Amino acid sequence: MSSSDEAWMGCADIFSGRPNPCWVIEERVVASLMDLWNRMEGHSEPFPNRAVLGYRGCHLKGPRNRTWFAYHGVVTFIQNELSESRHDRERLFEQTLLASAPKGILPPPLPRFL
Repeated sequence: MSSSDEAWMGCADIFSGRPNPCWVIEERVVASLMDLWNRMEGHSEPFPNRAVLGYRGCHLKGPRNRTWFAYHGVVTFIQNELSESRHDRERLFEQTLLASAPKGILPPPLPRFL
């Protein structure tokens, strides 16, 4: 990666009033996440309600203003005005992304939200 604009970043939406933890994602993890995304079925139902406090999902930010947001069995891809949601019934995308975080960056009780 030649610049931070090209870096893949993961973030967990868990804090209110302070910055959420974010980390650089390795290319092998990105490849795994893209494979999972490509195998998911479409999702057209309303997006799951997010908690007001605590864990509210995680996201993968990629080059060219691309974001995949994962929460409660749904992953939504967003790029500019484009948006597409897919089922992640086993929450593998979400779990893989969170598991890529460096040790100690996420609070210990986080796995109970999955």
